[in-house]
Amino acid sequence: MKRLEFILLIFLAACSPVTEKIESNIVVPRIHYTGGADNASYSEAKLIKEGKCLYLEHADGSKVLPIFATKTIDWNTETKSLKVDSDTYFLGDKVAYGGGGSYPLEKNNYSWITEVDHGCDTSQVIVINKLIRPLEELPK
Repeated sequence: MKRLEFILLIFLAACSPVTEKIESNIVVPRIHYTGGADNASYSEAKLIKEGKCLYLEHADGSKVLPIFATKTIDWNTETKSLKVDSDTYFLGDKVAYGGGGSYPLEKNNYSWITEVDHGCDTSQVIVINKLIRPLEELPK
């Protein structure tokens, strides 16, 4: 009897429709909040996703991996949006940030809340203390 049940289960599994793979969650690298943003420079970039990683893609096609040092951060898989503190940004949105240049990641230099996914390109990272709307999108 058990053999018959096993064979029936195999047939049922073989006849089941193939389901689409559910998009896996984004891993948003985060370190402890360090305070206000550095306004030494101003950069704009588009929020993009590759695999489990979010990147900031500049107009010249270069990209950096943001490491967030914000008060709060949350990725919403359903809406494909990133909530940083009180603002929400969607994939493809242009965002702005202040700070210095990007650099290769040295993991031991940070106190991690959420570490970078091993599949992310860490050759160019930037610590984000504050993400804002680009100047042309701010209300006048």
